[in-house]
Amino acid sequence: MSNDLSSLKASIDMALNAISQVEADVSVLKAQVEEIDGDYPCMIPGIPGGGGGGASEYRSYFRVINASTTDPDVCKIGVTSGGNTVSGICGTVKINGDRVDVEAVTETITADGVYHVWIHSWIDAADGPDAEIIVGPVDDDTPPDNPNGGIAFANQLAGRVTVADNAITSITQDYLRGGEHFELLFGDCAGEDLTS
Repeated sequence: MSNDLSSLKASIDMALNAISQVEADVSVLKAQVEEIDGDYPCMIPGIPGGGGGGASEYRSYFRVINASTTDPDVCKIGVTSGGNTVSGICGTVKINGDRVDVEAVTETITADGVYHVWIHSWIDAADGPDAEIIVGPVDDDTPPDNPNGGIAFANQLAGRVTVADNAITSITQDYLRGGEHFELLFGDCAGEDLTS
């Protein structure tokens, strides 16, 4: 039992060290982006207005769009890979070093309110890493639990969509990184959180 606990503690320490290094790297990147933003405010890809004003539009992975149709009139939220249409994949998630393509989606909306669109990633004990888009219930900003089971899971908010009178009135794009989304997922073999 003590060997198992020692091994688990060593794994947790390694994970915490890796997270600390990633946080340090992100801090350096943020400083570089802020420096570039001051010099070239309209040239930072993936940030509306380049991060410094303007009218450019996010056009990369996990773009949340209005996918509604007019013949017949159907209100739909879509997630795509930067374009105006939904087909193929909408992005890639790198989970613990493994790349997983995420299928582009459209979701028919039947009630007015605010919808939160999530990039949901998980590790399945049998099939390994996977990811999907989940459009949450109306007016519920709670990240999805793990509907797929598995060892560990995580959620990243891709965007928020406001619907009124069966029409999309606004889209807030929350995922602005462009390119792959990264996740480091840890759990025990029973799918429990390591911190419990």
